Amino acid sequence: MNKNWSFLFLILLFNIGFAQQEKIRPNIIVILVDDAGYNDFNFMGTSNLETPNIDKLAKEGVVFTDAHVTSTVCAPSRAGLLTGRYQQRNGFECNLPPKGLGLKVWLPTIGKIVQKKGYKTIAIGKWHVGETPELQPNNMGFDEFFGFLGGGHNYFNSNKILHNKEKVKFDEYLTDAFGNKAVAYIEKHKKEPFLMYFSPNALHTPMQAKKEHLEKYSEHPRKQLAAMAWSLDENIGKIYDKLQEESLLENTLIFFLSDNGGAIGNQSSNSPYTSNENSVLKGWKGNEFEGGHRIPFFINWAGHLKGGSTFKGLTSSLDLFATIDAVSNSHENSFSKTKTDGVNLIPYILGEKKGNPHNELFWRYNETVAMRYKNYKFIKLKDFGYSLYNLDLDLKERKDISKQKIQLVKKINKKIDAWEAKLIEPMWKDSEGWIEVTREIHEALLNNEHPKNNYPGEMKNHNIKKKTATVWYKSEANLGEGPLWMSDTEELLWVDINKGQVHATNANTKEDEIIYVGEKPSCIVSINNTNYLIADINKVVKLNTETKSNSDFTTIKFKIPNLRFNDGKVDPNGNLWIGTMEMNVLPNKGCLYLIDAKKNVSEKLKNITISNGLTWSLDAKTMYYIDTVDNVVYAFDFSENSEISNQRIAIDIPKELGAPDGMTIDNKGNLWVAMWGGFSVICWNPKSGKMLEKIEVDAPNVTSCTFGGKHMKTLFITTAREGLSEIELEKYPNSGSVFGVKTDVSGSKTYYSKF
Repeated sequence: MNKNWSFLFLILLFNIGFAQQEKIRPNIIVILVDDAGYNDFNFMGTSNLETPNIDKLAKEGVVFTDAHVTSTVCAPSRAGLLTGRYQQRNGFECNLPPKGLGLKVWLPTIGKIVQKKGYKTIAIGKWHVGETPELQPNNMGFDEFFGFLGGGHNYFNSNKILHNKEKVKFDEYLTDAFGNKAVAYIEKHKKEPFLMYFSPNALHTPMQAKKEHLEKYSEHPRKQLAAMAWSLDENIGKIYDKLQEESLLENTLIFFLSDNGGAIGNQSSNSPYTSNENSVLKGWKGNEFEGGHRIPFFINWAGHLKGGSTFKGLTSSLDLFATIDAVSNSHENSFSKTKTDGVNLIPYILGEKKGNPHNELFWRYNETVAMRYKNYKFIKLKDFGYSLYNLDLDLKERKDISKQKIQLVKKINKKIDAWEAKLIEPMWKDSEGWIEVTREIHEALLNNEHPKNNYPGEMKNHNIKKKTATVWYKSEANLGEGPLWMSDTEELLWVDINKGQVHATNANTKEDEIIYVGEKPSCIVSINNTNYLIADINKVVKLNTETKSNSDFTTIKFKIPNLRFNDGKVDPNGNLWIGTMEMNVLPNKGCLYLIDAKKNVSEKLKNITISNGLTWSLDAKTMYYIDTVDNVVYAFDFSENSEISNQRIAIDIPKELGAPDGMTIDNKGNLWVAMWGGFSVICWNPKSGKMLEKIEVDAPNVTSCTFGGKHMKTLFITTAREGLSEIELEKYPNSGSVFGVKTDVSGSKTYYSKF
């Protein structure tokens, strides 16, 4: 009897202890800001940006002065943080994962490890590690998602924001929307442990701030950045205030860090070669010097860690995973069999463990590999050379000591070889242009020189030609698209999608004949000089321009509702390619179809959001393709039987230039891409990824282009009024017109369908 009571008493004590442990499990908030430089905040020592709430959190926490992320660009850095593993071990080395690729589904994430322990989880803001359904946050450890899947987003007029997998609309400034969602989530889950991955896209481009904040910083040398940083700080302050209001602050573990070093494009670079007076590091986003991966970082856990302290040990974003796993009170670590590369930071902060969390850290990106070994930093560029720096004496990495430390260099190279032996080949590559400019930057910085191009995404070329297009045909098309030049009749055919119109505009008289075809005709291709195929919603219509008659040609039964055809063209083999999009622009709902001469339909690409520009290289061995939301031009190997393979990025288009829409190709093999929201058509070399020429258009939303006219030297450009406010339409009254400009090249031949 006594034994039984003793046994029950032990069980009771165990349950009480277990319940107490459950009660003290901390809430966890990871605040990951975007493209903020090492010293862009006052808590890192020197800055003229005002961020009082962030600085207060840092002052009440532990500031890390030697903290690093695993990559100098956004997507791979986030992959490393979320999984606690060097992302290169899983092939996630490069930026901008193409469709269907990203984080491995089986990998544990910070969300998955705490989900198993009963935590509620949410991801807010920028995701950028995979867009197909199986790679989205709801399938990667987060019960709830409020944000966008790609790498960049406008701060106003947001049209790609998802709540879980459904598109949502709102009128708020985007950073405010993310902050308000965070506060609402805390309110909803204040009585249960939660993990919040709060990842706003501030301070990433485009540089868009609220009017009142721009006025506040009208005299600031970095006005846009200062205004955006103030908004970011306001919303982090909302989170802080809500935690205090609910008496949760002492039991909430908060991490604050940036996803990579400062970017020149948003004025937050730490480069000594920029005008930023606060520069303390060499390099910036996209390169392997300290300014590219050394980041602002603090931990705040008011009830457990002493505030006002500094930690100088070598630290990595990889450590968040292990720290979160440890503090979330797992009685049995379900992920102990999964190799991770980080360590639990708490024992080091408390002094329970001595020394540095790491003595070695590694980086590899495209042609550059780097290693931190104790206080030494080693950088090696393929087929160029290397440098070694002693960061204790030379934080700006100006003095190469490799010739004085030959044995150390050999040791480091062996360590790098051993590390690289554990990696796999990248699942995708960055564009040739990005790699070329990044290489140029590393060559210059290794020689302590100022590079010609400061940032790969800018693709700067001081010899870019510029021309201005003029109105060729005045119109008020709601969504002008699909221009097609007919040399025999000297007419330009084009559509107004939303008005259901096909236009035939005579080049000599400017007489415009309108033919109504279907509900939303989106593109035109030629069968011969009088017969054309026009895509409309889910069917293809055959149109005779002489008789003005049309008949159904073929219909596709879409597997997903609310889709419509968008851009389409005929390939060199005479087959018709047409892409689709969801009418409310829901992500990953569309496909790219091929219709052959026998009217057989096949899906060539899936998980498309806005299927747009299509064209083929002059030798017909490469197909170029645009899904607008990705802001890149993809290249595929193209076979004689119209099969595509080997998807890669040909052109990585900076988001500040707009979003790529329709495109065409000239007789030199260069691509001319219409830029929605960019007031332009831009000519690119698809082999190098470099910008060659810019055609300026007096209309914001440029939709497509084609060559025509005498000797095929005129570039015809369609535009749209859709998406513009009344104020914008008043400012840009030629929106919706067809523009034209004489070029120094000619267009390539038009392919006719075999139908």
